[in-house]
Amino acid sequence: FSGLLSQDGGITLQSGAAMTMDALQANANVTTQSGTTLTLDNGSILTGSVTGDNTGAGDMTVKGASVWHLGGDSTVGALTLDNGT
Repeated sequence: FSGLLSQDGGITLQSGAAMTMDALQANANVTTQSGTTLTLDNGSILTGSVTGDNTGAGDMTVKGASVWHLGGDSTVGALTLDNGT
């Protein structure tokens, strides 16, 4: 995904899903399941929380000068920062 995204109901990643936000400005809370991956790349900005569900939490990578503005308590399986904050 790239561009602008505002998702009032939130985003859910299920069952091995992988989502890459590429040059995206997003205002959304993301719910992940164990085995999923969320990647912010190429200057993306995510404002919101990232939490797991009853299966556990997915992994998250913030790279390419991307930024994650925490919008509340968050839980990820593993967090990788590669030139991101």
